[in-house]
Amino acid sequence: MRSQVALVAVSALVVVGCYDPRVRARLECGPNGECPGDQRCVDKVCGGDPVQPDGGPVFLDADLIGPYDLTVQLVGAPGAQVRSVAPGIDCGPACSASYQRGTQVVLRAVLSNGSGLRFAGWRGDCAGIDVECRLTMDGPRDVTAVFEVQTHNLVFATRTPLSTRLTSAALYDARCNTAASAAGLNNASGTAFMAWTSDTGSTALQRLTGTGARGFVRMDGLAFTDRLSDLVTGNMVFNPVLFDEGGRELVGNVATGTSPQGQALSHCAGWTGGDSVAMGSTTGGPLTWTYYTFPTCSLTTMASFYCFQRSFAAAIVDPTISPSQKRLFVTRSKHTPGAGLAAADDLCTREGPPSSAGWKALLARGTQPAAAMLDAGTIYISMQGHIIGSGRELIDNGRLRSGIWQYADLGFFDELSPSAPQVLTGTFTPTTPGPVCGDLMVTATGYAANGMLNDTQRWWSRDMTSQPCGASMRLYCVQQ
Repeated sequence: MRSQVALVAVSALVVVGCYDPRVRARLECGPNGECPGDQRCVDKVCGGDPVQPDGGPVFLDADLIGPYDLTVQLVGAPGAQVRSVAPGIDCGPACSASYQRGTQVVLRAVLSNGSGLRFAGWRGDCAGIDVECRLTMDGPRDVTAVFEVQTHNLVFATRTPLSTRLTSAALYDARCNTAASAAGLNNASGTAFMAWTSDTGSTALQRLTGTGARGFVRMDGLAFTDRLSDLVTGNMVFNPVLFDEGGRELVGNVATGTSPQGQALSHCAGWTGGDSVAMGSTTGGPLTWTYYTFPTCSLTTMASFYCFQRSFAAAIVDPTISPSQKRLFVTRSKHTPGAGLAAADDLCTREGPPSSAGWKALLARGTQPAAAMLDAGTIYISMQGHIIGSGRELIDNGRLRSGIWQYADLGFFDELSPSAPQVLTGTFTPTTPGPVCGDLMVTATGYAANGMLNDTQRWWSRDMTSQPCGASMRLYCVQQ
């Protein structure tokens, strides 16, 4: 525990420069390193062991100068540990250590293969699901590490890029198991994971559906999909993969060699380094999670790969919906401007379920931006209850937690043509005022911005591109 003793005879200290040691606070050093008494300047803060003029010690409150306690607790964690990279913390279920002021401490949540646990995140002075947390000890710190028993299969993208010259899908399976084992996610035999990868002799769908696995979640426990067949027949992506095996966000492309139907497609000529490679996006939804871009392979091409656990067969359960949440969906039908905003709202009303508050197309209206139709404090969800984002996240045009890629009838976006995912947004940001194409009355002249519905990053503005005002596109519809 930290010692706390009274400040004794502080008024007798010799003061250097303009510093007054009677102030019970951390004192910054002067421009030339000046400190009260004989304190030393350490990391721009006065410290050391001050003394009185008669040579006697001055006792300072440890809360002001350190050292500080770091206390760690583990929840739900038989078989898990938290360790610091440097010596100090190595515990479960609880421990503490003292560190000098300014010390940088890196904590790591440690899992053991075969434990059946996943890391559910930090609480207190650490946050997020990255297994590593960095702290600066400028005060006492309390951290809780939460672990949960696995009930569904984990999906991640490998943190370390892999060569695209491994020559077979089976060798990518082995690399997935290596990554999972290093993170403590694997079974005791180190065989629980397979790569979402096709080659000249097999397809990702064949290899993975043969295991009977069901219920796939990403590293934070949010649902990715229920059955693998749902990915290829219903395009059912609840949340983008997004995370690597250590719980760190990995925003980018992932080599798959696999089409949206789970079939072999552009796999670097059997993963030998030639031809091209189909890549998905970790922020993508239906179709684009596995089929997004097709760069040319080379002998030096490196990429992340998706890894799927196949240990469980538990169905994904839809989230509980709160009455305070509001829904967002994308229209299945395309809308052609010309009849005004009323016609756009009518399409939303016709496709949406009955709602006492009604539905509106998420568009700028007159001089009002589309953001005026959103409430910053409201949570907006898909038709099945998966969180798309807060109103503030939508208004700020941030990356969505999940995409607006579900139709009102619970189906998921399912068209492959390049223009199919385009959504009429009208403006390059939700906060840009209208009107849009004369409040959708003008069709012959002008252009309107459009977003990509199966992308959580470009959902509102598709690389600042526009379409003619008369172009037919889908609409986002928001519950009022």
